[in-house]
Amino acid sequence: MIPKVKSVTHKNGVLKITKIALYGVSKVCKFAKNYLQQFLPKEVVIAKQNEANVTFTYVKNIKQGGYNLIVADKCKISYSDYDGVRNALATLIQLIKYENDTFTIPLQDINT
Repeated sequence: MIPKVKSVTHKNGVLKITKIALYGVSKVCKFAKNYLQQFLPKEVVIAKQNEANVTFTYVKNIKQGGYNLIVADKCKISYSDYDGVRNALATLIQLIKYENDTFTIPLQDINT
């Protein structure tokens, strides 16, 4: 994973979702949608906050290119720049499994 991960906390279980629905700043969601769509077999959509299962939050004090990715009841990505968003998405793609029309993502916290 890039950048180097400071910590990973694995938890029991997986997040199961039938579609990837994004919420956050419009430019970030458009970037994420286009990026993810290259790798995923189903359409990625931009959704309202209460309908999203992948959310993006700007956090000023995350280092350049860094991110925090928390997979629990939703997938929550914190970032401070576009490199951080891209790196978090690259990690997310590595974590996602797709089978029987469902995406599964192992529950965990990743901090870079």
